[in-house]
Amino acid sequence: SLRKGSMNSDTCVRPSVNTACSTGSVSTVAVLDDDEDVAVSIAHNLQRAGFRAFAYSSEHGLLEGAVADPFDAVIADWMLGRGTALAVVATLRSIERYRDIPLVVLSGNLCLNGEPTCPELRRAIVEYGLIFRSKPRRTADLVADIRPLAHRDERA
Repeated sequence: SLRKGSMNSDTCVRPSVNTACSTGSVSTVAVLDDDEDVAVSIAHNLQRAGFRAFAYSSEHGLLEGAVADPFDAVIADWMLGRGTALAVVATLRSIERYRDIPLVVLSGNLCLNGEPTCPELRRAIVEYGLIFRSKPRRTADLVADIRPLAHRDERA
């Protein structure tokens, strides 16, 4: 089950219990969407798939969470309020711990046939090594996108 908490009035939903993946360890995933219900839903489904998942509804909350409890992967909606996730992506990639983690960006409005149409988004995908997925995206498909990458250190 989920327990809601807050970080400087930003919404953050944290798991009340940790669930282990089949490997015995838990990968931590941050979910960022300005629609709190969407972030909570994705985080809840990721928890059911065996991840520790935190749901954030603001960039500020996610960045505070990144310091307090490091993530192994991030899933972020590209469109956040009146802007984009570019600033949070750039900030995360500037931090050593987050330079190579899987960072999935989702967009439904800025793509055609599953490909991004926004020049800013296309540049960010290349510059920051983002994984782009069009919306809607089933949680099972998101799990398939991040599970092998989030667990890559365990195979070494």
